[in-house]
Amino acid sequence: MSESTAPEDRIDHILAAWKRERPDLELDHMGPMMRLAFVLQHVIMPAGEAAMAEHGLQQPEYDVLTTLRRSGEPYALTPSALSAELLMSRAGMTKRLDRLEAAGLVERTLAPGDRRSFRVTLTESGRKAADAATTAVAHRIGELTAKIPERELAQLDRALRSLMRDD
Repeated sequence: MSESTAPEDRIDHILAAWKRERPDLELDHMGPMMRLAFVLQHVIMPAGEAAMAEHGLQQPEYDVLTTLRRSGEPYALTPSALSAELLMSRAGMTKRLDRLEAAGLVERTLAPGDRRSFRVTLTESGRKAADAATTAVAHRIGELTAKIPERELAQLDRALRSLMRDD
């Protein structure tokens, strides 16, 4: 189905209202971005969060566990490295680590060679939780993206990469 024959959606209605109220604005470029934001907020994020919840995790904890998991053996980072990787404050990281440590998913130990620094290490339970949740998330997102022809998905990927560049 071409763009011109695609059925109208809620974004079309919003843009039509703005065109009526502000005919001086060029709004055609906003449709794809508004759809992207809508799909992310109302389709992709809820699907991922539901998959995480099936494994007893919420997004903040999942982010920490998967950051440690993808760091490779021994699945350990300093709290400051985790904070930097996840773009969050150290105080916020401390709260997350407290919850994860209480659940037995991570452990904090003194860093070898520096008694003033700690390392956060994924426990075996944490690794299993991260792997199971990531498998579930990948499956859910795969189901969603299967609705998009491969060529279009590749085009979308290229377009989003263009937006991410720091030109």
